[in-house]
Amino acid sequence: MRSNYSWFLTSLSHSILAGLLLLGVHGNDDGSQCYSELRVKRNTVQKASPGENVEINCTVTLCPNSPPSPVLWRKVNELSWDPVNRTDHIEINVKKMNNSETSFLIFKNISRHDSGLYHCTIQTAVSHSINVTVS
Repeated sequence: MRSNYSWFLTSLSHSILAGLLLLGVHGNDDGSQCYSELRVKRNTVQKASPGENVEINCTVTLCPNSPPSPVLWRKVNELSWDPVNRTDHIEINVKKMNNSETSFLIFKNISRHDSGLYHCTIQTAVSHSINVTVS
């Protein structure tokens, strides 16, 4: 009976360790655990009329003493998440603070074609959807 209990504790500790690694948890110099987070409110909707300038944003909280992860923007299409790149029509700007940075996706002269679901992503996380509706 004791060997089953010992096996259970070993399995449990390995499962917890694997889960922490999958979540991207990092150790800091002070021994605490930290991981970067994306901050986008659930059910965010941005409504616009064609021709307007529209800005959506995504804030990343960073771990102290860790390099920032680049923020990438993606648009959800039927079967894929297409990267959003800078163009004459779209700007991507970043504002850095102490332990956070905010990425701004800016549409100049937005069109109906820009309607859709957008996500910001970092290496270890994906944000909630931002629903851009142009009508």
